[in-house]
Amino acid sequence: MSYHLNKRILTSILILFLVILKSISNIANGEWRTHLSYHNPEKSLAAFGKIYSLCSGSIYSYDPEDRSIQTFDKINTLSDSKIVQIAYSASEKAIILVYDNGNIDLLYEDNDIFNIPDFHISDLSDKTVNDIYIHNRYAYLSTNFGVIVLNTYKKEISNSFYLGYSVNSSIIREEKIFCTTTNGIFSGNLSDNLLDFSNWIKTNPYSFNKIFEFDNKLFALSNDNKVWFLNSNGSMGSETLITGISSLSLSQKNLIVIKDSNIIIYNTINTYNQFSLDNYPVSFVFFDGTYYWISYPDSGLNGYKIVNNSLKKVVQGVIPNSPKRNYFNYMDFSPDGRLLVVGGSLNYSGVDYEGTVMILNDNSWSYFPENIKEITQLNY
Repeated sequence: MSYHLNKRILTSILILFLVILKSISNIANGEWRTHLSYHNPEKSLAAFGKIYSLCSGSIYSYDPEDRSIQTFDKINTLSDSKIVQIAYSASEKAIILVYDNGNIDLLYEDNDIFNIPDFHISDLSDKTVNDIYIHNRYAYLSTNFGVIVLNTYKKEISNSFYLGYSVNSSIIREEKIFCTTTNGIFSGNLSDNLLDFSNWIKTNPYSFNKIFEFDNKLFALSNDNKVWFLNSNGSMGSETLITGISSLSLSQKNLIVIKDSNIIIYNTINTYNQFSLDNYPVSFVFFDGTYYWISYPDSGLNGYKIVNNSLKKVVQGVIPNSPKRNYFNYMDFSPDGRLLVVGGSLNYSGVDYEGTVMILNDNSWSYFPENIKEITQLNY
């Protein structure tokens, strides 16, 4: 291939990187508007009669009654950006939002926000939160050093337990706390001084991604996507409940599992129903008491009901109007007044982003097909 042909192809690819932003003149001077991605769902929950979905570090709500969508960002509601964990505290009627820098918001039904910055402004260098477990008015935040206990009633961090290992998840059972760590499962009596590491007991040498209770029994999800029975003290049980799963959630006293292109709904460990999905893969699934809400990477939030022993879709592909990805690296104005934004990065660290062309025209986002590499046979 000649130099000129190579140059023309590379120039064409560079043009395809451009994001053309038009019709932005209706924003008043001194005002800002965010363009955050609400694609690539990570987790959803039910609160205040709505469904809240975490996508690409941002959150939005969907009201099944009037089908309205509301997005949240730092300009109009939130204290920070890039949310990594969400959970709902039923006792305090608040959604807990944890950001990647350790900042914490409590979001209430009237969209009021109460910010708890203690973890964010602490001297700890690693502010990673891996999971949130709700028990009464307390939220147990599993971090890379131990567990942070958040009192949602007093709106303050009431305790923190330093284990010295990364904690993947936590659970409270029979006045004990169980933590899955990179060095096994540890447990401690809540009545003991858990600030003293000697009061923690290592009950299981294996590392698990998640520990949970279902049907009055203790289970753990292993790194190879198997659900294992655990003994009441957290030690290893004798068998697995299910293997080869891709997604798992607990809602309305049901254990919901995605395996291949099927959804399996457990009422007890011995009784379940299995249904075929009309799409795959699945990002997240949960049951709000009325609908089964299934999130897909490409079609957003979808609501299903069980009709005649099969899943019937009743809510189709909820995604707020937004860019497909949060990849923006450089911007400039063209001579005709368009704002051109190049995505990606300078790739000093070997980052390999998806090549995505996103267009904003008359306040509506659209996208080019993402098969540029197949057409050009070149990385971009």
